[in-house]
Amino acid sequence: MGALGPRVAESASSLIDALILCTHPAWVDVMRDTLQAFHPGAQLHFVHTDEDLQALDPRLLQKSRLICLFSQVIVPPHILQEVAWGSFNFHPGPPTRPGWAPLNYAILEGDTHFGTTFHVATERVDQGEILAVDEFDISPPLTYPQLSHWVSESLMRLISRVGPALFAKSQASSQGQWAWGDQRRFKSNLQTDTLVKSEDLDAKHMDRLVRAFGMSAELCKLRILHEAQVFVYDPLRQFKPLEADLSLHGHLLFKIPSKP
Repeated sequence: MGALGPRVAESASSLIDALILCTHPAWVDVMRDTLQAFHPGAQLHFVHTDEDLQALDPRLLQKSRLICLFSQVIVPPHILQEVAWGSFNFHPGPPTRPGWAPLNYAILEGDTHFGTTFHVATERVDQGEILAVDEFDISPPLTYPQLSHWVSESLMRLISRVGPALFAKSQASSQGQWAWGDQRRFKSNLQTDTLVKSEDLDAKHMDRLVRAFGMSAELCKLRILHEAQVFVYDPLRQFKPLEADLSLHGHLLFKIPSKP
C-alpha cells in the first residue's frame, strides 16, 4: 500500500495535524494523553455517535484522518470518501475473529489465543488491509470482564506501537502478513445466539453462555426461553435469590415482561 489519502498532494510537512477519533467516551482521556505524546500540536476531535459523524464540518474532513476504537458506529461511505488522509480501525479481536462480539464468541467457543488488530477501515466492516496485530494467549474458562481487561491492555500496546504512524501522511503496507479469518459474526448472529431454549441447555453449556454473554453489554444480554416465557440473566441481581423467577443449572434468571 502506498501513501494513504491519495486525494491530498504532498506538502512540506510529513505529519497530519488533525485526527477524528470515533470512540467510546470512556476512552477519550487515555486516547488524548497517549496520542498527544506523539504529536503535541495535533488537533484531536472526538465523536461518539452517528449524529456526531454526520455533523462533522467538511473542512475538518478535508484535513484529517479518521481513527475508530471501541465504537459500534458504522462509518457512512461518504465519510470514508471525504476524509482526506484515510480511515482506520482498532478492532478488539484478532484477525481470526472479524465482525461483531469477538470477545463473547472467543469465550463461548474456548479460544486459547486472542489479540487486537489495526486495519484500514472500508465500507465492509473488518475487511480492510491489516497493518498491525497484538497477540496473547488465553486459558479457558474465562469471563467477559477478564478478557475485556486483557483486550484493553492489548489495545494500549497496539496504540503505543502504531501511534507515530497515525500522524504520518504516508505509510508502508504490511505486505499481506495477516489475513482476516472466516469466523465472521454479524449483529444478527447475536440476536439468535443469545436467545436459547432451556431444554437445549446442560450445566456446562449454560456456564459457557453466562461467561460469554451474561456479563457484557446490553446488545449481548443472555436470554433463556423457558415454557413460552423469556428470562434474562442479570449479574447485578445474582445475590438476591428471593427476587429470582427461575433457577436454571445454578444460575438465577429474571422474567422479561411480555409486551402488551
